[in-house]
Amino acid sequence: MSNPQKHKIQRQSDARRSAQLQDGGVTPHIFRAGLRSDANRRSVALPQAPARADVKPEDGKPGSEAASIKKDGPAPSPIDLTEQDVDVILDNKSHEDNETRLRVFEPGMWLNDDAIDVIIREFSARDIRFGRVSSTESTILQRSQSERIPAALRKRFRSLAVTDLWLMPVCDSGHWVLFVGHGMDTIDYFDSLLVNGYKTRMVAVVNDFLRCVWGTDVALPEPRTVMCHQQPNGFDCGLHVLRNADIVTRHPGSHHIIPLLPDELRAYYKDVYQRLL
Repeated sequence: MSNPQKHKIQRQSDARRSAQLQDGGVTPHIFRAGLRSDANRRSVALPQAPARADVKPEDGKPGSEAASIKKDGPAPSPIDLTEQDVDVILDNKSHEDNETRLRVFEPGMWLNDDAIDVIIREFSARDIRFGRVSSTESTILQRSQSERIPAALRKRFRSLAVTDLWLMPVCDSGHWVLFVGHGMDTIDYFDSLLVNGYKTRMVAVVNDFLRCVWGTDVALPEPRTVMCHQQPNGFDCGLHVLRNADIVTRHPGSHHIIPLLPDELRAYYKDVYQRLL
């Protein structure tokens, strides 16, 4: 007898909801609103993105399942986040064309979360024992410890505790740093502007995230500062996050040389990013 769960058909309401989220380019602000929980989680409504006339249910045909949403305010009925919703939201796909996305690699420009997340995703894929937390994921969970998060989201990050190596880029006050964790045992801190004293604020972001995922009673290791190359200017921090992530995920026997000079480093990762678009 076949397992009915294995061949479970997605509900049209789920397909419609995910289509709305994907189509509207859901922001972390909207996701935070959807994650807020009271005693009864079903009482929370996720603000809806504006509907388009061509949003269709799963069968691809117009019908009563098509979206019907007011322009102002949330949907009339609460929305419960499913694993598919979480995937759609946290995927955080850019809606910009490639030419616009590549402009962040022009001289003097700061890298944005899209460029950093796309490239670090590639680095983490070098080994099945590696994991990652995107910049979107690391910031949307800054919340009160008394708040609960959906099981679908907790499940997404539970494996970090037993992952050989995980990467977590964090941005605060316009500065990017990288945390590299080894399961729940150790966490390393890479900062290309150590003299500016960002560590306390950055560690608070990481600890808030990990307590949301692993629980408030977990003893978190104190991140160790790793001496890494220091940037010579005020706008290359994102490039050094990529460089440090590149180094720690390479095979120990690799003799590949990664550029250090600012212009060469920028051109190097621009080429990597362009190939991944």
